[in-house]
Amino acid sequence: PEAFDAHIAYLSSQYAVLPLPDAVSRLTSGRPLPPNAVAITFDDGYADNLGAAKTLHKYGVVATFYLTADCLGDGQPFWPTEIKTIVA
Repeated sequence: PEAFDAHIAYLSSQYAVLPLPDAVSRLTSGRPLPPNAVAITFDDGYADNLGAAKTLHKYGVVATFYLTADCLGDGQPFWPTEIKTIVA
């Protein structure tokens, strides 16, 4: 969490952090992105994403979170995590 906090502090001070839909809209409409534009995304919706969201909020930064709805509904592990556990 400390390293992530430092990363977001740096990104928010040195880059134009855009919500992903805004970045896509600009790109598809031909409008330029601001200098040093970046969009932040998180895959799989793991439990630690809540801490990440709190850090993002602390710095006024928006991100896109992709959640795996089946895992939320039935409590089963996300399939790549299950494979990693079996193979490791």
